Amino acid sequence: MSTLFILTKTQFTTSDVARVITIATDMKRLHEDVGILLTQDSILTTIQGQTSKFDEQLTQALKAGVRVYVLEPDATARGLKKERIIQGVEFIDYGKWVDIVVEKYQKIANWT
Repeated sequence: MSTLFILTKTQFTTSDVARVITIATDMKRLHEDVGILLTQDSILTTIQGQTSKFDEQLTQALKAGVRVYVLEPDATARGLKKERIIQGVEFIDYGKWVDIVVEKYQKIANWT
C-alpha cells in the first residue's frame, strides 16, 4: 500500500510537520511506499541550512527513501528557488500533483 501525506502549514505553526516526517520515515523503513507533498507554507520546511531539527529530519527521511515533493507554484509565490531547497526534494507542478494523487498513491492523508 502506498501513502501520500499532504502538509500545508509550516513547522513553526504546528508540530504536525515533525510527526508526519517521523511517521513517513518509519513507514518507509517498514518497506512501504510513502511520500510527502509540501504545499503552501509547509514548503519552508525544505530550506537548506535551517537551525532547526527539520532540516536534518527531512534529510534523514529522504535518505530512508521517502519521496518529498514541493508544489512549485507555492515555492515561486514565496520566492523560494530550487537552489535553496534540501537536495533530493522534487519540485512538481499541478499536473504532476494530480498524477501522483491519482496514479501513484493509494491512500492520501491531508494534514492541514
